Amino acid sequence: MTDQHKPLAEAEIAAGLELCEKASPGPWRQGGEGNRDCIFGPDDWEIEESYDDISFIAEARELLPRALREVERLRELESWIVSRWDAEVAHRPLHNVNYRTLDDTWRQVYRHVSGGQELPR
Repeated sequence: MTDQHKPLAEAEIAAGLELCEKASPGPWRQGGEGNRDCIFGPDDWEIEESYDDISFIAEARELLPRALREVERLRELESWIVSRWDAEVAHRPLHNVNYRTLDDTWRQVYRHVSGGQELPR
């Protein structure tokens, strides 16, 4: 597995969040005239080229694609959880204590992965 396809480690997530905190506030937009490109921040003021902003831009080239792949992976996992719950539990009567426990377990897993959302009833 190449580094591009490895899930982000906790330390990488923490470092990425720190880069975000140190960079100039957003939203940013690109602009400029002629051969001079600039980055403008809120209220259309030009962002000075600080070390923190340059670090943010440079690191984003590697970090952003990996973070987006992680989002894709988690969405696939979420979809898989819903499909397994649907296949194994959703259409069975819950009067049996074993099915009820299985239903509760799948719902807990889904809530954990989805950030607190509920499985469809």
